[in-house]
Amino acid sequence: MSNMYKEVDKTWNPLSGNCEHDCDYCYVKSFRWPVVRAKYSGELRLDENAFKPLGKGKTIFVCDCQDLFAESVPKEMINGVLVHCCKYPDNDYLFQSKNPGRFREFTSQFPLKTTLCTTIETDDVALASRHSKAPKVNERMLHMKIMRAYKRDAKYTITIEPILKFSEFFPKFIEFASPDFVNIGADSKRHGLPEPTQNEALWLIAELEKFTEVRIKNNLRRIIGGE
Repeated sequence: MSNMYKEVDKTWNPLSGNCEHDCDYCYVKSFRWPVVRAKYSGELRLDENAFKPLGKGKTIFVCDCQDLFAESVPKEMINGVLVHCCKYPDNDYLFQSKNPGRFREFTSQFPLKTTLCTTIETDDVALASRHSKAPKVNERMLHMKIMRAYKRDAKYTITIEPILKFSEFFPKFIEFASPDFVNIGADSKRHGLPEPTQNEALWLIAELEKFTEVRIKNNLRRIIGGE
């Protein structure tokens, strides 16, 4: 059963090379196919063979195997990807980054139908930082809040994945960014991360549903039941 977002029709991965965030739980690290492993190794580069027509009427997750907005990605590479997306304005595009502060550099360059997303794992800054070199989770949330003032015509969402142990203040932490909806998923590859209990995860879902839509990813069923 796929753990991709249910609303996504296809993924598009024009960015190759290593991701600087080097998350312990990154599913890309589990790829065994030599061609795919080669694509996501070495220096950052654009895969020119990927720049094909994107069609229309699709919801496309751009760079689900990389972070297009990581600090190390040159601005011209990001521009190249966004320009190509804008050539196919009849699609909906999902851009997800653990460095959402960089979204502001490209406010006017996103496609017409854009959803901007950041991933967080918990409200425990120290815990999240032990498992990822990405910007701190509190910084990500602040930048998502600020971004709303810069680009009001986009949708904004938060993905909690892989969900880690959290405090009682986690729902308010999420509410601060005013997401249009929240996705929640677990560690698909089971790296032994500190996870919430079933009751804690169900409590979080109930609290989030008080102010936003919650979308459950298939891999969360391992924690909440129904797998």
